[in-house]
Amino acid sequence: MAELKIEKILRKPVKQSDLLDAVTKHYGATRTENIEQPKVRNRKTSETNQPLKILVAEDGAINRIVAVNLLESKGHTVSTAEDGAIAVKKFQEEDFDAILMDVMMPNLDGYGATTAIREIENRTGGHIPIIAMTANAMNGDRNRCLEAGMDGYVAKPFRPEELFATLESAV
Repeated sequence: MAELKIEKILRKPVKQSDLLDAVTKHYGATRTENIEQPKVRNRKTSETNQPLKILVAEDGAINRIVAVNLLESKGHTVSTAEDGAIAVKKFQEEDFDAILMDVMMPNLDGYGATTAIREIENRTGGHIPIIAMTANAMNGDRNRCLEAGMDGYVAKPFRPEELFATLESAV
């Protein structure tokens, strides 16, 4: 009979991010291993602690409040959109340094909103960093976000250090 070796115990309900951490640790990988993250520069340079103007596109009130509070605690100016259609409209009306884009939203999801923004950029020039925010924390989900034209990815619930590191690497 094979010996069973328990390396990690997860309590229910299991968060996807905790499960992903346990699996990747077991196999000696990291969450971002073997995933190319494009280096994109925006209108601003990525100087440490430079305040940014950020659009948070998130339909969940609690996640939206958490993201806004985290970003404002670092001195960033934040505007919000409750769905992808509003995010695209705000992108057209205002200048932002980055967008945090929830993947699953009503009316127009994050993939559709990103596609619309990238089409506008193809006509007008420029490139705004878009960072996906999603509870889907599996490797394939991250790749789908990057293939959709997003520049980075953070899993919900937010880990402040991951959010800020991803934001800094994208702008």
